[in-house]
Amino acid sequence: MSKKILPIIMLCAMALVMASCLDDEEEELVYYDDTAVTAFSIGTVNIYDTIRVDSIAKSTLDASSYHFSIDNAKCEIYNVDSLPVGVDTTKIVCSVSTKNSGLALWCLKSSEGKDSLAYYSSTDSVDFSQERTLRVYNTAMTAFRSYKVKINVHKEEADSFVWRRMTADAALALLQEMRLVAAGNTLYLLGNNGSETILYRANRTQFEGFEKLDVALDADAYNNVAVWQGSLFILSNGSIMGIGEQTSTYATQITRLLGTGNNRMYAYAADGSIVYSTDGGMLWLPCSMDGDANMLPSDNVSMVAMPSKTNADTYLLSLIGTSDSDQAQVWGKVEEGLDATDDQPWTYYSSGTHQGYQLPAMQSLQTILYERKMLALGGNGINGNSAKAFENFYASEDAGLTWQADTTMALPTDFSASSQSFAMTSDDDNFIWIVCGGSGQIWRGRLNRLGWAIKE
Repeated sequence: MSKKILPIIMLCAMALVMASCLDDEEEELVYYDDTAVTAFSIGTVNIYDTIRVDSIAKSTLDASSYHFSIDNAKCEIYNVDSLPVGVDTTKIVCSVSTKNSGLALWCLKSSEGKDSLAYYSSTDSVDFSQERTLRVYNTAMTAFRSYKVKINVHKEEADSFVWRRMTADAALALLQEMRLVAAGNTLYLLGNNGSETILYRANRTQFEGFEKLDVALDADAYNNVAVWQGSLFILSNGSIMGIGEQTSTYATQITRLLGTGNNRMYAYAADGSIVYSTDGGMLWLPCSMDGDANMLPSDNVSMVAMPSKTNADTYLLSLIGTSDSDQAQVWGKVEEGLDATDDQPWTYYSSGTHQGYQLPAMQSLQTILYERKMLALGGNGINGNSAKAFENFYASEDAGLTWQADTTMALPTDFSASSQSFAMTSDDDNFIWIVCGGSGQIWRGRLNRLGWAIKE
């Protein structure tokens, strides 16, 4: 009898030991009540580009670097930087991460319009041609949060330049020479009618044309313009006139008002040298110069101030114009803050240093700053230069040292202006404005991507 009981006792003991081991290895499941999307991204997308009427080119783009913003307050998910034009949003594979491994499902509608749910999968494509709803359940399956998911795609090419023809003005067509500047939301146009300079003004943000101002200016005043601290300054009849919130006029000894940098106004003195002012033109001080003053431009003079990429309160100044050479005369200077110990000199950029990369001397040469590069446009070549009127925009990305025809920029096909009478400027919203003598046309244009809103 005892021999039969002993094996039974041993079996029971082994069973108890095994049960104890199983109890030690059992994990307790924890269910969470909160839920949220913690990360969202997309992978490779297809891009379709119509290259001809009957031909479409397909390419791919790794879109994993495009950042998606997750707004848990508004329950919205969207990409801050829009995808390029032509992206196929009907088939996009996305990656979704949730808090505490919550369950993600897409809210769908059947062909009959009935609502349904489909499990999110990191391998299945989703149609994002319209806004989608993503529902995330907590692990306890007691609550969920719904997100509106939108994938933004640009509707226009980033590097396309679009011109818009504004209202034409017959009075402007009669001007023989002109200059255009932007001061805040105001455009100022100064034009010579053969005997005097006429001053016009327009609101650039609500443009309805130019209005003539009742200001007496000499015939050469259009050549003597500067914008400083938001106000327009004009040299006329031996005096500087400041036009802003309060108009002021005072006598001066300068002979040509050139323009402004960040904190200084520049001009030619009676001896032909460059001088500067920090008080709006009342007191002028000499600038140091590293070059022969006889090489300074005398006509079609523009001054461009480009902020430094590295140093705050530092600007790269460029003085561009024409004289008796078949190439434009270009000078440059580093302008530092008013508390700088050394005044950097104006330096002449010899036209013979970079053969083939020069700016041709042209009638009514105009130079502006646009997207950290200088753009120049002019009429027919002068002093033996064979350049054709308005054939090219010329661009310089090194503050005027070298120039090349800009193949990304072109004037509108029906552009019409006198070779000797037109004006160009750029404003704070990255628009380029051109006023045309001879036709009275007014054009406004902008590179598409410079007008796109920055969401974050």
